[in-house]
Amino acid sequence: MQTHPLAPTGGILTILQPLAGTPVHSLALWTLGAGVIVWTLYTLVIAYHWFRYSHGSTIAVPAIATHLIVSLFLAMYAFSAFLNL
Repeated sequence: MQTHPLAPTGGILTILQPLAGTPVHSLALWTLGAGVIVWTLYTLVIAYHWFRYSHGSTIAVPAIATHLIVSLFLAMYAFSAFLNL
């Protein structure tokens, strides 16, 4: 339990520290890696289909760029908590 209400936590690695070297710790890291792979494949498939089948590519380019920028910032936020930065 934290003594200060707004004190930052140590990140997910601090929570998983007692589990280091166990299958649960490995499962957490593999799940994170799988999430990155799924996101990458999703982004590539969506971008391909949008360019291939969309007649309004003037909307597709900014939408894909926005998706990449927002996803990048969300991933950086998630990884900063995971890596305890």
